[in-house]
Formats: sequence, structure tokens, C-alpha cells
Amino acid sequence: MKISRTFKQAFRFVAKTGRVVVRAVQSGFRGLGYLQKGLVAIGVIAAVAIGLAYTTSGLRPVTVIEPIATPSDLAAEGFTATTSQSRFSEDMLSIINSASSVMPTEIHDTLEEEGTKDVHLQVPDTGMSVLDVVDAIKDMTRRDGRITAEIVWEGKTLWLFGRVVKPGGEAYLFDASSDSGNVNEVIAKGARAAMAIYSPYMLASSVFDQAQKECEDGTSCEYTDAANEFEKVLKSATPKDQTNLAMWANLGLSKIAENNLDYLTEIERARQALRIDRKFSWARYNWGIALENMGCDQEALEKYQRVVSERDRFAAGHNALGREYLKIANHEYVPTDASLRLHARPVALAQQEFEAAIGRDPRYAEAYINLGEALELQGEHGKALDKLRAAIALDGDYTSKAYKEVAKIETQLGDAGRAATASEEAEISEKRHPQCRGYSEWGDPDAWGRCVADLAKAELPKVGRRTANWPTAHFEAKDCRKYAIENWP
Repeated sequence: MKISRTFKQAFRFVAKTGRVVVRAVQSGFRGLGYLQKGLVAIGVIAAVAIGLAYTTSGLRPVTVIEPIATPSDLAAEGFTATTSQSRFSEDMLSIINSASSVMPTEIHDTLEEEGTKDVHLQVPDTGMSVLDVVDAIKDMTRRDGRITAEIVWEGKTLWLFGRVVKPGGEAYLFDASSDSGNVNEVIAKGARAAMAIYSPYMLASSVFDQAQKECEDGTSCEYTDAANEFEKVLKSATPKDQTNLAMWANLGLSKIAENNLDYLTEIERARQALRIDRKFSWARYNWGIALENMGCDQEALEKYQRVVSERDRFAAGHNALGREYLKIANHEYVPTDASLRLHARPVALAQQEFEAAIGRDPRYAEAYINLGEALELQGEHGKALDKLRAAIALDGDYTSKAYKEVAKIETQLGDAGRAATASEEAEISEKRHPQCRGYSEWGDPDAWGRCVADLAKAELPKVGRRTANWPTAHFEAKDCRKYAIENWP
């Protein structure tokens, strides 16, 4: 069998390579001084390490997209087996890139077209390359996935029939059609159908990303399709999807609920995600965002404190916690924690958290603005202006807010000219980058929730919101406590 023969070749390669290395080391050590022997030993160790790193990286699962058989009459439109393969691959990669812009973590395999493996590290005296060994191991363990497809005519309808073999060997069929005979359309539909099998979570994230972009553009703010795709992930019969992806799907549904201003559903989805993993920081963070938007700041603060204690590298968690301390410093609410109220300086705690957020994500524009406000409250106007200017340089979406803070500081410093210029820049930026239009990336997932609290009710119907009462909804303290309880069975 081919696999058996390849395995024997791989085994001989490893054995022969080992003998070559041993002979080289033995012969090289004779007649060498201690320093030279040490250098040889270091070189051998380095060579082995490089080989292991190369082999390990090569063993990462990839999905190979094979050339797609295409009717010959489509060649006039520029479509052959190779060009159809490339277009299909581009469409799948487009879905992945779209999904990646909203996914908190990268959970997808690498897509790779057939024929792109062109790195061959030859090992002397073996007749094989490291890549050959890697491929042999992959063949035996079925680590790579594979997508095969063909395009055919059925009357005036163009069909694409395909098969997805996931890493591990599970195989599934898919198809797509174009009634108008449009090649680009059938390939795009086929790529989506293949992705629905290959990674339903990735497809759901891509649909969610597109919905958010439409909301940002003011087209519509409809998330039904994205919600349906995330629900499909939850209903998946694949054990791997149930184990590894269910909490992420619940997180996506939690974010959709937030965008719809349905904070109780956001909390419930976050709760379901945390039932799967009690230390799932993103879910507890979303829970805190919902509580904050409900006006339950004390409970939100407690959620954020736990987030940063369990995942110190989480920049958004530090920023959110700092924001709560800043609210206390601005007397927006009085904390029930006596030690925080009587002994600590909330503004100093806020500064500490914003600095931590920036330390973990140096391009976190909103954290720079918040840090500028914290410094301003402490009378450090020069430093505050520096942070606000950094935010302006980093992110256009936050430019308006940053310029408004600059105008406020310049007014306090008595420079009316600079204050007026900053106010003009804020107005220009607001027209160029309208705030609160429903789009934020996972790197700063609470942006929409905070912005919408500042919108007038009259503005809400323009962006398709169905729960216009949420920004002004009031919750009693007992309700806040109830919605913050993590009552695990």
C-alpha cells in the first residue's frame, strides 16, 4: 500500500538521519578542543531544534482545495479548472477574513490551494526531504482536509457539486446552483456551502461581520441571518463543534443581543457560555457590558474585576474596569464597597487600569482617551493632551470624542483659539466617522452599547432598533443583584 510504503520511507529517513548525525558528532569530536566540541554540540542541538520546528509547523492541518473541473464552454469567460479553483479559494478566504475581524480568537485551520507547498529542505544521504516525512505522517493521521468539486450544466442552470473531507477523515457533500448560469455566483455559493460544513462557526461570524458593516453604513441593522447561523452551530451534531464551538456561538448570540439592546438576552447567552467554561472571560465581560448598559454599575464593576483577575492579558477587561472607576471618580454612582469608597482614590485606580489596557494593546484608542480623562481629573493636563493626541493618531472612529476632550482641556487652560479649533475638528470628524452606528470589532465590543446610551429615542428607529426604551430603562438595586448572580447548578 502507498501509505505503508511511505511510512517505511519516513522511518528509514529518520533512522538514517540519526546515524548521519551521530557519525558526524563522533568523528567531529575527535581531535577537537573543549571549546570546539562545545560549539559543535550547540550546532547539532540548533540543527535538531530547527528540524523539529519545521516539522511541527508542517504538521499543522491545512485544507487542500483541488482544481475544479469546469465546462469547456466557460473557458471564453476565463474559467478553467485552475481559475475556478483560485476563485473558489479566494471566496473561502474572504469568508475567513471577514470572520476573523469579529472573532475573539483564531480557531480555523489554514486554507491552502493544491500545489503551493514549494519548500523542500533536503537532508544529505537520505534521498528524502523533511516535507516528504511531514506529508507521510499527515497521510497516516489524516491531518489535512480536502475540498473537491466540479461545475456542470443542467439545462440553463449551472451547478457546483462538491465534497469536503475534514481533517480527521469525515466527508460531507455540498452543492450550489445559479439559475442564470453565472459562474461567479455559483462559485461564491459553493464556497459558502463548503464553509458551512468546514466551519459553521466561521461562516456565522462572517455573516455577523457583514450585518454589522451594513448597520455601520446605515443600510440596516438586521442580525437574523447571523443569529440563525450561530444557532446552527449550537445544533450541530458534531461532537467537536459541541465541545469547542458552543461557547463561542453563545458569545456571538450574546453580542447580537447587545446590538439589539436586549441586555437580558445578552446576559442569558453569556451565562450559557459560562456554563461550558466557568473562566470564559469574554462571556463574563459581555455580561458586565450588559449590566453596565442597564445602569447596574456596581455589579458590572464586580464582573470586570473578576475578568481581569482571571485573565490579566485581557485589554478590554482592564479598560472596562477603569471606566467603572472613572465613573466613581466623576461621582456618577457611589460604590457599595466601603474600602473603595473610603480609602482608595478611584481616579488613580482608573489610571492604573487604562495603563494596563494600553500595555496589553498599544493601539487601544479608547483606552488612551479614557486615560487622558483620568489624567485630566488629576490636573495633569499636558500628559492628558498627549494621550488624546495618541488616540487621534490611532483610530479615526474615536477622533471626535478625543477632540472634544482636547477642547475641554484647552478651555480650562484658557486657550480659546485651540479649544475652538479642536471643537471644529470634532465636528468634522463626527460627520466623517459617525459615532454609535452599531459597528464595533471584538477588540472593543462594548462600543455600541456605550454609544447607544447617549442617543436620543428619536434616533433609534433610524437604525432599526426595536427596543427604544432600553437606554432609559431603570433597574432597582435588587434587580441588578438578581441579574448578576451566577447561580450554577
